[in-house]
Amino acid sequence: MNFEFIYNEYILIWNLLFRQSISKEINDSKQKIWINYKKEYNALFYDKDNILSDPKNYIPKDDTIYNIVKELNFYPEIEKKVEKFRLTLIREWDKVRKPFNKYLKELLRIDLNNYKVYVIDPRLEVTDIVDLKDKKVIIYASSLTNEYLIENLVYKIVHSEIKISNHDDIVNACLELVLRNEVPTRITGKSHYLDGRKTLQALKKQIYPYFLMYMGVKKEDFIFYMRRDGIIFDESSFAYNDKLKDMNIFSFIDFCIKNVEYAIKVEDLEIL
Repeated sequence: MNFEFIYNEYILIWNLLFRQSISKEINDSKQKIWINYKKEYNALFYDKDNILSDPKNYIPKDDTIYNIVKELNFYPEIEKKVEKFRLTLIREWDKVRKPFNKYLKELLRIDLNNYKVYVIDPRLEVTDIVDLKDKKVIIYASSLTNEYLIENLVYKIVHSEIKISNHDDIVNACLELVLRNEVPTRITGKSHYLDGRKTLQALKKQIYPYFLMYMGVKKEDFIFYMRRDGIIFDESSFAYNDKLKDMNIFSFIDFCIKNVEYAIKVEDLEIL
């Protein structure tokens, strides 16, 4: 997997116009444009897929509003924020690319593509993964601290590949175990198993013994991981399932959905 982080002014402006306003001056400008160019503003909404199909060569049929936005006195400052964000993403990806790819391959066991990621103002807080005919295009904006920017992006990409309409809690718990717990633990050398959403902690503890089996951890080595991650469970409550280590993340999630009712009760788990 690899990322190319790209700035495109049409993608930026479209998102400034049709996402939530991130400042009073932007909101006031949008209202003014709407009042004076309502027809053109409405028509612009349908430009999104046309832009994303070929951003580099996109030429608008009517560039009136794009030009108005580019002339706003605060627009150059927004461009500076976007470029700073883009360079931060490049730097953070360069830091973790090799170990991240190694551990993702080991833990997800699925093929991930190379992605073009179009960056916009981080204050917009957007991860928009758009399915086009022959590719996926990503629009990304996040105000997370630098160390979580790549993790969050990969999380959203993998989640978009999972075609399960129900059980989103189990899907998210499994993905957190891989992307927000085990991968950072391997990269940093210290446990990150208390990281992630508090609302998923209990469910992740239920799945944790099966996740160890999924990683190929032998039953006699469970105690090492329990101590490493601060999670204790009664090993005798589980029949070791050797087939889990041969599954990919999609199969594992399906297993958890079908078998979570047999997971150990949360109240039987203790935190070291």
